[in-house]
Amino acid sequence: MSANERRTAAQNRLFHGPILDAFARHYRIPTTDAKAILCLWFLPRRVTVDGVTHTVPGSTAALTVAEMTTFLDCCLGLAVSRGISIATDYAA
Repeated sequence: MSANERRTAAQNRLFHGPILDAFARHYRIPTTDAKAILCLWFLPRRVTVDGVTHTVPGSTAALTVAEMTTFLDCCLGLAVSRGISIATDYAA
């Protein structure tokens, strides 16, 4: 598999399963909010509307395998630094 290929299904399942579940549970927020926060922190995107630039959450949809690996590493590192446990019994 080339590092330029799009993220894998296993990477997607890890993020949308155990990682988002753990952050949502820890902060007592919906998983959609956990996703928005993590994407805002680690995949920020700038959008200009009416001459005003805003920072919005980026998307994981177009990430390559390498980019998704970096993003997941950032999420996992943040979890460790905040004492958030990530389930390891998910189906890869």
